[in-house]
Amino acid sequence: MRISITSILICGVLQAMLSQNVQAFGPKEIQGKWQAVSMETGGKSLDTDIYELEMVIENQKMKLIYIQDDFAHSKSSKLELDDSSDPWSFILKPISSEKKSGWVYGILKLKGKKLHIATSQPGEGRAPEDFKSTAQNKADYMVFERIKD
Repeated sequence: MRISITSILICGVLQAMLSQNVQAFGPKEIQGKWQAVSMETGGKSLDTDIYELEMVIENQKMKLIYIQDDFAHSKSSKLELDDSSDPWSFILKPISSEKKSGWVYGILKLKGKKLHIATSQPGEGRAPEDFKSTAQNKADYMVFERIKD
């Protein structure tokens, strides 16, 4: 019985993928309601009990709902997602304005049941390189858990 080199290579690639427990998912996996369980900005942690933040992702839109000074505020943006990279990258474009200076660039990754998001400041023009918030990169880093309806 002859085994070709191509067959051996394909088996090796499949075995490597299976041993890494590769999980394939698409943009539908991030749709729905999410609650922030940890937040950092400028390298400092924010108390999620004080800064309540919910996020809703539906139909290529992201809506953030947050409570500040006992008042609920919301901000909606058009979500342009690029799921061809790892981690995924995205641009949030405020619905209320088409000005590029208000765009927020970011990266996201679904790890288990948690959605990790890192964003730049509005108008910065590029996404953070990793999931960190430091005083130098001025990025916001948030971890969300899905809200069960």
